[in-house]
This record gives sequence, C-alpha cells and structure tokens, in this order.
Amino acid sequence: MKSPESREQLQERLRTLVTKALRKRTRNEMADLHYSLKDYANLTVVRDKVKIVGWPSDLPFTNFNNVPGGIPSRRRLLALWAKGTLCLRPATREDIANAMRDPRSVHPSYRPGGTKPKLRGRNTLTLTPVVLEPSKLEPIGTHPTSTVPSAATLGDRARKQRIDTKKPRWRNFDSPYARARMLPRAGIKSSPNVLESESDTCDDSVVPSTGSSGSMKRGRSSYGRPVDDPLPEFLPFTGWATHTFLAGGTLSLRSQVFSGEVGAGTDGGEDVESDDPIEDWP
Repeated sequence: MKSPESREQLQERLRTLVTKALRKRTRNEMADLHYSLKDYANLTVVRDKVKIVGWPSDLPFTNFNNVPGGIPSRRRLLALWAKGTLCLRPATREDIANAMRDPRSVHPSYRPGGTKPKLRGRNTLTLTPVVLEPSKLEPIGTHPTSTVPSAATLGDRARKQRIDTKKPRWRNFDSPYARARMLPRAGIKSSPNVLESESDTCDDSVVPSTGSSGSMKRGRSSYGRPVDDPLPEFLPFTGWATHTFLAGGTLSLRSQVFSGEVGAGTDGGEDVESDDPIEDWP
C-alpha cells in the first residue's frame, strides 16, 4: 500500500509542474516563478510576459513552502492545476502596462481597498433588565444581573489596571553565571480592574510623592470605585418613574407624568395611590 504524500512532497511536485510549464512557455531553461510584489511584476510579467491565473483568493500568493493550510491546501492547488483552473497564460499589453505602473494590480494576492470587510473586535454586550413596580407593572429602574465589576456598573467602563500579571519581574544580573536572589512573591494586591465613570475626568493633577525625596509628581486624581455588590448599582428609570433611597434602606416611589396629562386623584410629583386590595390590608 502506497503511503500518502507528505507536505514537502506535495509542494515539490507542485513546484516542478509550475516550473516546467513556465520554462516551456518562455523557452528559457533558467526561468523561475517569482512571488514577491515587485519581482512578480518586473520579472514574471514584464520580462517573461507570463501571468498566473486561477490562484485561490483565500490563499496568499507566496512561495509554496510558506503557503498556509498544510497538506490540504497543497492538494487543493494540485487539483486546481490538474483541472486547468490554475495555469500560466501569456501576459497582455495591458497587463504589462499595469505591472510597470502599479505592481499591486497584477499580483494574484492583491486585494483593492474596500473589497473585504475589515475584521472588528469582539462586540461586548451588557444586559440591563428593567425593574417593574409590582402593583402596576411600571418601570421604576434598571438593575444589572451580573456581579462582575465590568458588567455590574451601568454606564461605566472597565479599564485594565495591571499588564504584568503572571509575568516574571525583571532583575539585574551581575554575570551570566551568578543570579540574584529570588524576590519574595506576595502576589498582586490591587484589584484586576479599575472602574471609571464616563463623567469622571481623568485629569493629571499634582499629588505629593511618598518617596524620601518629597518631590511632587503627576498622577491620576480620580479613580473609579470598586463594585462588590450590584445592589448599590440600582439606577432609576428615566422614562415614567423614578425612585430614591431613604435612610434605613426604604424605597419611595414618585410618579412623574411627562405627557402633561394628570389622571383623576393624582398630581404630578405626588405619591401614587394604588387600587390594589393587597396594599389595603392591615
């Protein structure tokens, strides 16, 4: 049973096929296919008057040793060459003129600007469910459900505080054979994130230094507050009603009618009397 071809064997067979076809078409026994941007335009297209057609758009046109994808990509190129999709054709006068004017326009891997959408970073989403008043099911506020600091604070953004986490500390070496004594590893004592509100100004104010020199240095004066419990992050709903926290943790509901229409028995800014019989129980 014949063993399957390796990666090196596949790319060598592909290189042999392309080189033989190029030398046969150009009638030059020393001709080779060039892959770089300028060499392909100046040597392959302009000098040899040959261009490659049918190269896959998802593979970079480079040396066969550097084509990504391993064995499957090389088998794919061999299959395209066997079908005639990937082949060498004579370069036209327009191709030669374009190669002399702009080498990128004739390169098989060239992509004009705007043809492929630019990859974007991962989209983040913070869920903010609306809290309803039990008797009338009116929105009274929003409350995040996550206890993660970056998600438990509505309207705030999390800034990474430490960038040297899980990295060795830099130390001076007296010689390549003598190493300094290991420093004690107490670990990072600061919180992993610092929360900053959008309204906080990150101005650099002059603060006194704690060093022995007593010099003044510039530092950040306003830091965000850490979030351990999402309960203090209960925010009022600005659409129909608002809430305020009183002393002792009690919640007072105040109705706000923004449309200008005040119902019978209710005034704007006054307490709302509910018709729910449960509230009338002693």
